[in-house]
Amino acid sequence: MRKVLMLGLALLVMGCGKEKTTADWIAQLQDKDSARRLEAVKELGKREAELEAVVPALTEALKDENSYVRRDSATALGKLGPGAASAISALRAAQKDRERSVRKAASDALQKIDPTAKR
Repeated sequence: MRKVLMLGLALLVMGCGKEKTTADWIAQLQDKDSARRLEAVKELGKREAELEAVVPALTEALKDENSYVRRDSATALGKLGPGAASAISALRAAQKDRERSVRKAASDALQKIDPTAKR
């Protein structure tokens, strides 16, 4: 029992609880598992201080095969506001997505990024 506790403590100290960096989350966008990509999108949407890395990654995620990833990418870009202006053309393209929820999220994001943008 003592060995198990020591092993657990060693793993904890060595970084099992280490917080992921923005680069880690961006890399996770390439994961085969859509749930992990979705998790990455949601976390990247909180990284307002790193827009120059986050916005291009979320813009690329608008093309994901999974509609939930596409929808949440649009939502995350909208939360980033005017700092995500470089994603406007990709969001306009997403307004033509085959999934209604993606189209709506893209329209909402455009309004948050540029309130004068045509819906």
